[in-house]
Amino acid sequence: MVLADLAGWTRAPVLFYVRKAGRALAWIEHGAPRLDGWALVVEGRFVADPADRSRPLVTSTAELAVLLVRQALEEGLIDADAAPVLG
Repeated sequence: MVLADLAGWTRAPVLFYVRKAGRALAWIEHGAPRLDGWALVVEGRFVADPADRSRPLVTSTAELAVLLVRQALEEGLIDADAAPVLG
């Protein structure tokens, strides 16, 4: 299992970076423009819902969103070495 953690801010409790070894793999955001749930953003783009590629994928909890990021990392869909370093 590839370990990843969350980094957030007290002033923005609905936004978290998912990171590994100080690198930002993705971010998750609750209530992004008219979305009811947690949306995933990778490389500056919303991850598409496989059932309707014109809509962003939304999960009911932050934990599910993080699990999807971890799965994408394990499957090589996210390159942790190329992700930006958080300062």
